[in-house]
Amino acid sequence: MKKQLYLFGLLFSPCFIQAQNVGIGTTAPKAALDIAASNISTPTNRDGLLIPRVNTFPATNPGFEQNGMMIFLTTASGANQPGFYYWDNTAATWKGMEQNKYWSLNGNGSTNPTVNFIGTTDHSDVVFKRANVRAGLLSGINTSFGVNALNPLTTGNYNTAIGYEALLANTAGANNTAMGDNALATGLLLF
Repeated sequence: MKKQLYLFGLLFSPCFIQAQNVGIGTTAPKAALDIAASNISTPTNRDGLLIPRVNTFPATNPGFEQNGMMIFLTTASGANQPGFYYWDNTAATWKGMEQNKYWSLNGNGSTNPTVNFIGTTDHSDVVFKRANVRAGLLSGINTSFGVNALNPLTTGNYNTAIGYEALLANTAGANNTAMGDNALATGLLLF
């Protein structure tokens, strides 16, 4: 009878369950979900996480509860190339994970200049740097190429400087063109 009362008491007493981290391949998970490799130094070809693979996006869009859900698109679907995508519920669209969107140091193979370019899609300036010093500027009203060329221009307009430190001292001069190493580095025409 004692056993039955004890069991009855356990079944109907309030229980408090604490959420725990889940570990796969580890007994000491460091996050809500911690998946360990079989060997961190020499992993196998199966050490990884396989995201759901689909040939096309679902016919019905996910909702707010799936915000952030990931898939791997296996074949091209319209303008979307194969790769990782996540559902952005605020924008109500599948967004690519920016795979192959960066310029490579070893070249980029075949590119499409309508979608692959260096620059901006708005009216912002493009700045190039070398050793964290401006080495190029493409703006709506000034252009320079060369380390410190047309640097530190502040208010001058319609200037073109090509070469190392060309138009270096120009801060407010306008309508100047300088080509060559140190060209017009100190003498400027102001209009």
